[in-house]
Amino acid sequence: MKRIVVTILCLTLLLTCFPVFISVGAESDERYTYSIRGGKATIILAMGFTGDVVIPDTLEDCPVTVIGESAFAGCAKITSIIIPNSVTRIEREAFAMCKALTTVTIPNSVTAIGQSAFEHCSSLTSVTIPGSVKFISSNAFGHCSRLTSVSMADGVKGIYEKAFIACSGLSTIKIPKSVTIIGERAFAFCTGLTSLTIPPSVTTIEKYAFNKCTALTSITIPDSVTSVEEGTFSECAGLTKAVIGKGARFIGSHAFKDCTKLKEVTFTEKVSMMGDEPFIGCKNLKDVWYSGSKGDRESILFDGGIAELQRATWHYAKVDPTTKPTTKPTTKPTTKPTTKPTENTTTESTTEPTTEATVSTTESTTAPTQETTAPATAPTAVTAEPVPKKTNVWPIVGGVAAVIAVASVVAVIFIKRKK
Repeated sequence: MKRIVVTILCLTLLLTCFPVFISVGAESDERYTYSIRGGKATIILAMGFTGDVVIPDTLEDCPVTVIGESAFAGCAKITSIIIPNSVTRIEREAFAMCKALTTVTIPNSVTAIGQSAFEHCSSLTSVTIPGSVKFISSNAFGHCSRLTSVSMADGVKGIYEKAFIACSGLSTIKIPKSVTIIGERAFAFCTGLTSLTIPPSVTTIEKYAFNKCTALTSITIPDSVTSVEEGTFSECAGLTKAVIGKGARFIGSHAFKDCTKLKEVTFTEKVSMMGDEPFIGCKNLKDVWYSGSKGDRESILFDGGIAELQRATWHYAKVDPTTKPTTKPTTKPTTKPTTKPTENTTTESTTEPTTEATVSTTESTTAPTQETTAPATAPTAVTAEPVPKKTNVWPIVGGVAAVIAVASVVAVIFIKRKK
């Protein structure tokens, strides 16, 4: 009797201290394993499902609020899933590897989609993510190679690491205006992506976010983004044009590496630093549209590897302020004498100063003293020359004096010999 009482007490303790695990039949099959805590049900395991699946909104009169970790993982024959409005969380890998799944309905009640929740659902073609979901976790839809349409409502704030990695069938993506962060490799290897709109709400694009999006032809980074991180658009072989917003201060290493068709890039003078080889392999880069001046460009700090930028033609929106005035006149006088004046040079010398003076007056507001005084010295040299037509008496006087001196010397010698 004592033994029976002890057994009953132990069973009672187990039932009160631990959740109840019950299998519920569907069409007389026991295919759900679930737990009930606090009057709410969590689906732990689903087995044997094929075709279209409608997840019940209650189990044992308790609302189903959570699709548990790996609950439907590997159900390879499920083609569609409808999740009830009672569900608030889809845990990690909940529907991973459901390779025949083509459509899924996620209700507005869901606030969190866990890591790898739909990863490797290779037949999934479209998904609508309601605004109640605040963050799309890493790898949530990774490797869904046939996914062609993703609709995200306003309310989603973050698209985390590898959320849509290798969704090669995805051709367009419109990121809602509520998103502030695009995580590392979030859209990497989306080789079919041709159109991308990044809203001004985004402040952070992490490294390699769009790596190997080979069909992407142009990209505009909004002014709200302050940094283009390492490898963000690397190996986007189809990219021809990139516009970097006014807020960017830094362009990271290999940011546009091997964008072999990139022809033009636009950025502002606010970019003060670039990492190592940001445009390496961009062999067709022709034009750089720069909002600063040449002087601003020379102040950018580079880690190295900027040959592609140096080969390109830079178009400056600003001109460097002139540090020294232009000193030389635009025209030079052509009447400046190069040889000694002849009889006809008297007239030329009188006209030359006028020409020189006119030129120097035009430039006097900018020209330094040495330039403006140079023309005045030329006519002085000309007017100092003797005028040939006037008779100069001094040579005659000198000749007469010389003759008198010679005669005096001869007379003195003659007198001495006589004595």
